Amino acid sequence: MQTIIEKHIDALTPERLAKLVNVQGAPALSLYMPAGRSGDDSRQNPIRYKNLCKRAAEMLATARTQDNAVGPLLAQLDALGEDDPRYWEHQSDGLAVFVTADFFEALRLPLSFAEDVRVGTSFDVLPLLPALRLNTHFALLNLDLNDVCLYAGSALTWQSLELAEIPHTIREYRGTVERERQLRMHSVGGDGGSGVVFHGHGGADDQTHKHDTREFFRLLDAAVCKAITAEHLPLVLAGTPANRSLYREVSRYPHLMGAGIEIDPAADDAQSLQLRSLPIARAIAESEMQAALSRLNVSARRVTGIEAVLPAAHMGRVDTLFVPEDARIPGRFDAEAQIVACDDNSDVDLLNQAVFYTLAHGGKLYSVAASASPAALLRY
Repeated sequence: MQTIIEKHIDALTPERLAKLVNVQGAPALSLYMPAGRSGDDSRQNPIRYKNLCKRAAEMLATARTQDNAVGPLLAQLDALGEDDPRYWEHQSDGLAVFVTADFFEALRLPLSFAEDVRVGTSFDVLPLLPALRLNTHFALLNLDLNDVCLYAGSALTWQSLELAEIPHTIREYRGTVERERQLRMHSVGGDGGSGVVFHGHGGADDQTHKHDTREFFRLLDAAVCKAITAEHLPLVLAGTPANRSLYREVSRYPHLMGAGIEIDPAADDAQSLQLRSLPIARAIAESEMQAALSRLNVSARRVTGIEAVLPAAHMGRVDTLFVPEDARIPGRFDAEAQIVACDDNSDVDLLNQAVFYTLAHGGKLYSVAASASPAALLRY
């Protein structure tokens, strides 16, 4: 069963982003605002939003948008939160709203956006890109000997994975082992019949505890590998230092993380473990981005600058696009001639176009430091 770590946060997946960039048609409105989670800050949310809606109406009027197109847009904006009296109290750090005559999407995200309103022929998705880091998936294995559990998810979503056909406690494991030991038997004759005699030992003293735990972890590791190896998920261990160390000794899982979490079995439930794993999730996302940048820096298929990146994205050549945070490059792109011209007076953002073409052709995206130039790793 999948859960979300905070009820009032919307997960931004690559699929959801692709859905947004595929919406085309003027006028397309993109609204961004910071949001307050509680108290006086949350009471400012509807006021801030109404002010942005007024700005949107003014921009549409300046653009001389036809009245029959403006009305439906503004009506959709005004309706936000009407069916939930506490909508404006239930916010994250930022709100992004996207609307056309026949499309509406509002995303509550753990990013504090600068207030902004954009009108164009497509949505402005650039401020959303840092949120993709929150979608980095990993697995977490709880090594509580009284109830081992495997979870998979991200900074936003979380679900329990089945560990099939294995004991879930050290006690169950020892019972299974004892039954197998006792099934060493021999038959005894008498009156044409037969009987069964069992041989074996019960329990496990301190001397055998480590051996039993190691063998239990060996069995557990085989089930974990079966459950997540195909997805190549980084695996985080939660447990006592001794149990984490012992599991590492026997594990054959190739993506085991060095960092781990020390647990309190009495206090750490599934949601608590997810919250405590968030710094590790962020570190995994940062590591993946740095690895992608390293591949970019040594590749002969690297291009930099919007003049090279945008035509390559248009032609479907971009495997991975690196977009500087908070960057804007207004201009024009002649797709037929493959010519890029920067123009501060243009209302078209060339980076936004590069994102659109990259996603349209199945490419990947990373949001990088604002001081960087747009860059891409090409397929060919």
